[in-house]
Amino acid sequence: MGTKMQAGRAWSLPRAGALVALLAMLTVFTACTANSRDERAAPSPSPTQTTGDGPNAGTPAVDLVRRHLEAANRGKIDAWTAALHPNVRFDIAGAIYEGRAAARDWAARDPIGQRGHYDILSLTATGDGVTADLTFRAGSLVEEIRYQYTLRDGLIVDLVARYRR
Repeated sequence: MGTKMQAGRAWSLPRAGALVALLAMLTVFTACTANSRDERAAPSPSPTQTTGDGPNAGTPAVDLVRRHLEAANRGKIDAWTAALHPNVRFDIAGAIYEGRAAARDWAARDPIGQRGHYDILSLTATGDGVTADLTFRAGSLVEEIRYQYTLRDGLIVDLVARYRR
């Protein structure tokens, strides 16, 4: 009476009930673990979710830099280049790139070409520009960087990048 035949095997009802209860507990446990894992693995703030820019949030200079970094994160080289002054000068840890074409070539090889991602730690408006503290990630590479942007005519005219150690 307390036995049920299924696929050639005999299962007792109490044993089948215990199996169902165990599966239900595993389902709940898996759902709870997935939710907590999602919270722990939440990505760093993106350029549209910046932390640490306080009173500078929403200034035209900070907004330009945020859009510029977002374009790099999305691999949009044309949008990235559009934020640059025609006479832009980049100093990337001592390597100098002058003009839009040179800056674009650098970006196509480095941050965009590597499919990297900038996590913005802070954006601070300065007298004529913005200081950006960033974490750059590309594959297993993780670098802490400070970008000093200078703006003219609403465009980036100078960028000095230094690795932070």
